[in-house]
Amino acid sequence: MASGMGVTVVTQSSTITTSVLVPFAGTGILTPAQVYPVVGGSNLGTTFTVVFAAFAGVGHDAKIGLQAAFVHLLYNLFAIIALPALVIVLIGVL
Repeated sequence: MASGMGVTVVTQSSTITTSVLVPFAGTGILTPAQVYPVVGGSNLGTTFTVVFAAFAGVGHDAKIGLQAAFVHLLYNLFAIIALPALVIVLIGVL
C-alpha cells in the first residue's frame, strides 16, 4: 500500500499507478489480492495531495475546502478498510 501511495504522491496521479497495474492483473501476472493494496494506496495518496492543498487556503472558504478534503480522506479510508471485509463476508473472495 505504501508503494502505491508513494508513487501517487510523486506523480500526482493515481491513474498512472492503476493503469500500469491493470494489464498485469488482466494477464494473470498479478492477482487481484496483490493489486488491491497498491491501488488502494494510490487512492489514499491522492487524498493526501488534496488535504495538503486544502491547508494552503485561507479564510472561510478554506475551512469548507478542508472539510471536503477530510471527507474525501474518510471515504477512501472506508473503501480501503471496509470494502474488502464486506467482500470477504458476502462473497468469500480475496
